[in-house]
Amino acid sequence: MRWDLRSRLLALVGVAVIVAVVLLPLKVLGLLGRQGGLEEARLVETGPPAGVGDYSVGPERGQFAPDFEAPTLEGGQKVRLSDFRGRPVYLNFWATWCGPCERELPDIARLRRSHPDLVVIGINRAEPPERALRFLKNLGLSGSSSPFTASVADPTDVLFPAYRGIGMPFSVFLNRQGRVVAVYNGLLPLEKMEEMYRLAAETD
Repeated sequence: MRWDLRSRLLALVGVAVIVAVVLLPLKVLGLLGRQGGLEEARLVETGPPAGVGDYSVGPERGQFAPDFEAPTLEGGQKVRLSDFRGRPVYLNFWATWCGPCERELPDIARLRRSHPDLVVIGINRAEPPERALRFLKNLGLSGSSSPFTASVADPTDVLFPAYRGIGMPFSVFLNRQGRVVAVYNGLLPLEKMEEMYRLAAETD
């Protein structure tokens, strides 16, 4: 009986050590928990655009995209999604640990250069801003070459589940009113981006 209790205690200690070994590197790498110095991204309520009667908010096609405020990676200034109504918008959820995201970013930069009216909001998932910015710089995708009109941080990763993301990268296109016209989980080819941009730019 005494040996049984001792074995259980040792097993519990072993589990605790394994959990600590797994979680500590995630914390150090910035893949777990809030990133210091940045305000959290948050969902906000916004009314419908003028003349819209069927105002349903959600991440599905035909609904109005959930509005949010998020801090920029560069300095923490707030970006609000609804401020871009009147222009087609491409929301791109990405992270430095996501290989397909890295392959997709140059094509997003090409798309943005081809369509100056397009707003591309890059939403970095729960990483330190310094790492995300350094990653973009190392790819030659910073400054005027950036794939994003606005690069924002989501320190506690609240927006990805709010938009019901499944795979990474995750793309959502909105028309000029802010209505969702296309959703795509996974690596998005440039031709498909162009198709979704046209849908966003031409649909009321």
